Amino acid sequence: MEAKQIDFSEYVDKRVPKSSKKEETTLIADETINKEAQDKLWECQNYFNALRDFRDNRERARDFYTGEQWNDLVEDPDTGDMITEGAHISNQGKIPLKQNQIRQVIKNLLGQFRDSDNTSTVVSRNRETSKGGEMLTNALHYCLQANQIKEVDVRVFEEFLISGSFFWRSYFGMHEERNIDDVIIDAPHPSRMFFNTGLTDIRGKEIHTIGELHDVTIEDIIAQFAENKADEEKIRGWYGKRGQRRANRMAREQDEDIIDNIDFFVANDDKCRVIEIWEKKLTRVVLVHDKMKADYYETDESLEEVEQQNAERMMAAIQQGVTEEDYLESLAIEASEEYHEVWYYWYLTPNGQILRHDKTPYAHESSPYTVGLYPLIDGKIFGLVHDIIDQQKNINRLITLMDFIIGASAKGVLLFPENMLPKGWDMEDVSSEWVSYNGVIAYKPDPKNPNAMPQQIVANSRNAGVMDMLQMQLGLLEKISGVNDAIQGHKPASGTPSSLYAQQTQNASLSNKDFFEFFFSKKKIRDFKVVKLIQQYYDDHRYIAVGGKDFDEDKAYYDPVLAKDLEFEMSMSQISSTTLYRQILDDYLMKFLEMQQITFDEFLETTSMPFADKLKESRERTQRELEQRAANGETADPETMAMLQQMMGA
Repeated sequence: MEAKQIDFSEYVDKRVPKSSKKEETTLIADETINKEAQDKLWECQNYFNALRDFRDNRERARDFYTGEQWNDLVEDPDTGDMITEGAHISNQGKIPLKQNQIRQVIKNLLGQFRDSDNTSTVVSRNRETSKGGEMLTNALHYCLQANQIKEVDVRVFEEFLISGSFFWRSYFGMHEERNIDDVIIDAPHPSRMFFNTGLTDIRGKEIHTIGELHDVTIEDIIAQFAENKADEEKIRGWYGKRGQRRANRMAREQDEDIIDNIDFFVANDDKCRVIEIWEKKLTRVVLVHDKMKADYYETDESLEEVEQQNAERMMAAIQQGVTEEDYLESLAIEASEEYHEVWYYWYLTPNGQILRHDKTPYAHESSPYTVGLYPLIDGKIFGLVHDIIDQQKNINRLITLMDFIIGASAKGVLLFPENMLPKGWDMEDVSSEWVSYNGVIAYKPDPKNPNAMPQQIVANSRNAGVMDMLQMQLGLLEKISGVNDAIQGHKPASGTPSSLYAQQTQNASLSNKDFFEFFFSKKKIRDFKVVKLIQQYYDDHRYIAVGGKDFDEDKAYYDPVLAKDLEFEMSMSQISSTTLYRQILDDYLMKFLEMQQITFDEFLETTSMPFADKLKESRERTQRELEQRAANGETADPETMAMLQQMMGA
């Protein structure tokens, strides 16, 4: 049978776009929206400029932290120009010396942060869904490990101590290192952030506009925002010459120059600037209460559209024998309009063109940023470094002053009268004998005192109280920072009771507890947003592998149905990882094991001993082998059976 020839030409145009057709851009081109974007851009530039003092103070604190401690400006007495303190000292022929004590203080606090961290836990509000809470906890810890959040948080905490500010950005996107779509947590640089000023609420409730300056290559922008060739061409046209070639990988110094001279509109090098803005806008929304589904939600439909659906449903219900009264009481759709504050985002070019704009896509209905601003007293933002800069400056000045005194003081200068020269000696003989060991210089005594005794000359140096001042400044720095000898682990003075030393350590920890507790409170908010992202975007079953001793195989599989609508709270538990803490824990576990209050397997699961995991795995393997032999009907000797029963908890 001859095959029938079918003409597909009429389907080609409908299903496959012809190559001759020009694709239309998907980028927003509405004039009203574009005007709003321009206004929003200038508004955010004003916010960025208003934060200049904050960035300058952060720059000064960073310089002191990194050892550049002579950059404060003073007036040159010769020219009247403003020069740095370091240049002023150098002009006098001396070297501006420094001893960076601030760095040591911050390093100690970073060590405390690593030793005592807080871990977030998801707690279900209902006992029936407690398994879902444990599953979400496991998923949260997986996301934190995938983002190497322990190292990130140490650096964020370091920034907090320097500037009094820190930021996290949590979103769902392509995880480049792992080549999968997943939750991503970034730590934006404070100097690239802007937000509305006039803040006084430590919780950040007054923030209604926040954003970030991104400097990326044109290829990154096209990959993120272009959906077709027309979008690509339009984006390249917006960025002009910067969009015609890949960013120039020119070698430049790895320093702070880019951050210190950042501009709101102009990107650095050959990169392209993308301005990300999140704003909270008052919006009229339609709230729907569907009695039949027992659901309460927000919709984009109008009141008229909801009423039309309600009328159609009521007609269908009446046709099936439901009375109008019963329908209105238990099956109807009720809708109302209210004003709500809704978060919207903008991705703009420096010229105000819109790369993307829409309502927040996140289920937590907020921006992706978690913000920490401290202490926010009358709007001021500063960190621990700000408190101890004056002590550091005085320490450097005293050290430099000591160098001045030593350099300007007489060193071995001898005043010798010519009429006292011994017979046959000249000044070179006196000079040589003066500096020699056990030297002797003969001289004629005063005629008025012919019986003068031999004298030994010893030179005494004086520190003019500089050392006392230096010790006082070092002591003040310890008191102000709260990092004293006890918390640094220095050897106590002889006779110091152990209880007093422990109390000194505890008191020093209390001095900086406010920093730790504030940071952990914001970290809890960040983790809440991460869990909300997990609930929203983890829409398939997956195996979640989490390392560590607390890993539970039963919670390794993520069930999106169980987690989707789970109502939960966040709690934070403190985990101490110091050697002393682990030793105390192991001692208690050994006592419980000796008292037979726990099994050996429970001991292995909880202890921090390095061999515990390997021994537990070996015991489980032996147990599986014995159970397999028993299932195959193989007989075992009484000793082996007793071992099996013991492993099974009999």
